[in-house]
Amino acid sequence: MTKVISQKRLVDEIEKEISLSPWVREAFLTVDREAFVPHGFGQLA
Repeated sequence: MTKVISQKRLVDEIEKEISLSPWVREAFLTVDREAFVPHGFGQLA
């Protein structure tokens, strides 16, 4: 649940700067960001 909240906050911060289409917003909220960073940097995802 915490991960979902932090992803929502990230998307909200991005939308303060630029507008996101609904499908891009949904992609940000559903992607597993930790899968795209090296193992040792998972806390930064």
